[in-house]
Amino acid sequence: MTQLEFIEKIAPLCQKYAKKYGFKVASPAIAQACLESAYGTSSKAQHYNFFGLKYRSNRVSCNCGTFVDGGSEQKKDGSYIPITDQWFEFNSYETGIEGYYQFINIPNYAKVKAATTPLDYLNAIKAAGYATSLKYVDNVYAVIQKWNLIKYDNLNVSIITPTPISTTKSINSPLVDCVVKSPNHSGTRTHKIDRITPHCVVGQLGAEAIGNCFPASRQASCNYGIGYDGRVVLVVDEDTRSWCSSSSANDQRAVTIECASDKTTPYAFNDKVYNKLIDICVDICQRNGKNKLLWINDKTTALAYEPKDNEMLLTVHRWFAAKACPGDWLMARMGNLASTVTQRLAGTQVQATSTQPKDTSTAALPYIVRVTDPALNVRALPNANKTTAIQTVIRDKGLYTIVEEQNGWGLLKSYQKN
Repeated sequence: MTQLEFIEKIAPLCQKYAKKYGFKVASPAIAQACLESAYGTSSKAQHYNFFGLKYRSNRVSCNCGTFVDGGSEQKKDGSYIPITDQWFEFNSYETGIEGYYQFINIPNYAKVKAATTPLDYLNAIKAAGYATSLKYVDNVYAVIQKWNLIKYDNLNVSIITPTPISTTKSINSPLVDCVVKSPNHSGTRTHKIDRITPHCVVGQLGAEAIGNCFPASRQASCNYGIGYDGRVVLVVDEDTRSWCSSSSANDQRAVTIECASDKTTPYAFNDKVYNKLIDICVDICQRNGKNKLLWINDKTTALAYEPKDNEMLLTVHRWFAAKACPGDWLMARMGNLASTVTQRLAGTQVQATSTQPKDTSTAALPYIVRVTDPALNVRALPNANKTTAIQTVIRDKGLYTIVEEQNGWGLLKSYQKN
């Protein structure tokens, strides 16, 4: 049996019993089994004990007996000592996996059960005394990253076959085209990822050039950058907090993305950048177990909202600092970005476009218009000069030509009645 075949064998069982016993994620258990049993090849694995579970009275009910075998434990000084002990024996893959969850389904592991991210889970199980290895968390987490096992952490979705990812760290997006690492970050996140914050670079830069914007002296960074040609640069690993949004609280939970844009307001993106932003948002949501991307167009409401387990929230830099970022161009499309990503996550094929979507609601919509014909049925502001640009509402049916964007909408210069 190959390593991948072993994972494919135990992963659905870990999902099944994690859910049955009230645990929130499955990837740590899958990785523990891989590490503890050498992918099902160890002597204990011959007894379907994939987790090195020592016999403890009244802890497990699905075992078929016990056996005696050797092992080792690491002391605080880093040295190892050999041990011989009694271990639980099981009669199948299924009972071997369920036995693990029965073993840790006690009050001592309450923080493990409550953990919603792989790192929180592993830190909690190490703190509870599950393993003696000084690098246990790092070693198990490396297995999660190697096989991208985080895909299994949504316990309500069908199984996804894992494949090793070739990027710098497998927790990162497979859409990455190049890597230009910045030293500007705060290490591993202290909050699970439940936000995405897109930014405008204010310059039509390539991917590598975006990465080079963040030397140590800059005291700023991002997780990803999207160049003018749609190529993606990795700047700070996704599981690490970047310095991007002028808010520590936001950056701890948000994947931050700098996007090539025009240098002047409204800081527009080209189609390649906008399309890739949609692609990478879909990818981030999928790898973090989310099937819905939300946009709440009110700062107070949005920042007070706690996303559900299946939700990812869009946030913007201007909410945390006196900045125009991400620019009026993208602000006018945040709702479209959220809905397009959500449809893609649901399996609906949607054509990505940077064109401002047509609003089909019955509410009055603000446009900047230049009226060139008195016959145009436009409800204008009182006493407005109909030969100059005015803030108004278009109600007439017709084909309109928008030749210049202003404030997210358009400067109307011609129309055709239907």
